Amino acid sequence: MKKKDIKRNSIVFVKNPFPGSAGSHIMQGDHYAVVCQNNMGNRYSDSVIICYITSKVKRLDIRTNVPIQWYAGLDYKPAMIKCGQIMTIDRNDIIDVVDTLRPEDEIRFDQGLKVSLDLKDNIFS
Repeated sequence: MKKKDIKRNSIVFVKNPFPGSAGSHIMQGDHYAVVCQNNMGNRYSDSVIICYITSKVKRLDIRTNVPIQWYAGLDYKPAMIKCGQIMTIDRNDIIDVVDTLRPEDEIRFDQGLKVSLDLKDNIFS
C-alpha cells in the first residue's frame, strides 16, 4: 500500500482502533483528527501522533480545547481539537487526508499542545 501524504497539521479521517467503554471520556468510533507529529516522523514512521476533533464544542475555558471552523472535511461546521487527547495510531488507520489547518488555527493548535504537555518556550530558538 502506498503511504499517504501525511503532514503536520493535516486533518485526517481516522479508523479509531481504541474501543473505549461506556461512560468513558476516550474518543470512540471513527473520527477526524489533526496530525501533531513532525514531518520527519510522518515520512518515515509507521505510526502517526494525532489529536482528535469533536463536533461537540464545549468547555472552551479548558485551554487544551481548541475551536476551529470552516473546513471542507468537517462540513464547514464548528468543531474543536482535543489537545488533551493525544494518541499514537497506526498509519494504516488513517482513512483519508481531508484538509490542512489554516495558519491562525495552527497557532492555536500549537498553544493547546504546549498547555497539554506543559511545554515551555524553546530555549534554543
